[in-house]
Amino acid sequence: EIHERLVGSEMCIRDRYKIGFGKMAFLSFLIVVALVVCHNPKQLPEEKSEELPVFNLEAVAEETVPSAFMWNDITEKATFIPLSSDEKTLLSGSLGITFMDNEYIVIVDYKTGSFYRYGVDGKVQRSFKYEGNGPGEYVYISYLYVDPGYAFMDIYDSGNRKRIRYDWEGNLLEERELVDIVVPVFATEHYMVSCGMPETEYQYFIADLAMNVYRKDIRMGEGYDEIKRSAVQILTSTCQNKDMFIFSRPMSDTVYRITDKALEPLFILKKGKYDIKYEELGRFMTREMKTMKCLMWTRISSLPEYYLIDYKQGEHQHSEIWSKKEQTIVARVREKNGLPFRLSSGKEITLPTERLCIKGKTVIVPVPAEELERDINGVTADDNPVLLVLELR
Repeated sequence: EIHERLVGSEMCIRDRYKIGFGKMAFLSFLIVVALVVCHNPKQLPEEKSEELPVFNLEAVAEETVPSAFMWNDITEKATFIPLSSDEKTLLSGSLGITFMDNEYIVIVDYKTGSFYRYGVDGKVQRSFKYEGNGPGEYVYISYLYVDPGYAFMDIYDSGNRKRIRYDWEGNLLEERELVDIVVPVFATEHYMVSCGMPETEYQYFIADLAMNVYRKDIRMGEGYDEIKRSAVQILTSTCQNKDMFIFSRPMSDTVYRITDKALEPLFILKKGKYDIKYEELGRFMTREMKTMKCLMWTRISSLPEYYLIDYKQGEHQHSEIWSKKEQTIVARVREKNGLPFRLSSGKEITLPTERLCIKGKTVIVPVPAEELERDINGVTADDNPVLLVLELR
């Protein structure tokens, strides 16, 4: 479950490593690449719950909730974009959609370490793979930022601890060492959010794209050792939005948003008895965590009129839609790792939340070709994934 939590989401950092309990390397890896937020209520402003919208997860967690919700219910238009397939552009199932506008789609294949630029017609225009330890080479694509003006692309490599900047065609422009910060968990043309090193006092560093840090958020708690910090990092929620960075910490009900200006409280998510307790953090980092009933991981993403909240509690996985206006749960799907979408044939497919790319009213998700073979003309089971683009109401 810990491995899936780190790989998923998605937040943005998706290194594939095997995790060994009880080893210092495991703890170091978590501290460097996980979403790093440690609980210390003294370091965050106290918020009055009544001033923020309240979503009471604890109150409905064991209630029967309708499960008839479909993505179709909130979708204005759905478009399928088959990605061209040949012997040079065979994609794995481990894809990250990092950029899309009216002309281009940029995709990273995390399994092969390859970069692909497609036109919106699905035809590949450029691809490259520069794995290695030399100049302009990376061990792993931990995060990719694409300049919306097509001037450059930044690959952040946690293996070599550097940022490599390429031009739009993949030619090396420059590379810089990551010193006080690790790879970003979020970036826009205005700012980026990165995690601090294990020894740094603050956990979130807000910087410009030249990596000049101008603000620090979330101080590390003095009462937390390395094991407790690792547990908190794993239990901090991820987000699938590409235009905002929101997160929820364990032992706190406030969901925050980090902007270029401030750390802003967004709403209250009451977890109650399902939230982990401080004294349980050490136990969470052992094999005993499989017997615990607390929230194991959480994803909180924002849609125009709803929040999409995914979490694992005990042995059960939930995907839920909550109305922002009514502050109530609308639907819940269990054990599906996402919400369903109905094809024109009537067939239902699940859109895994960790694969979603959400930006404003647009949601993009890669769908395996074998799921669409009989529904999209010309698509066969051996083809590359097909992008499903949803324009929400």
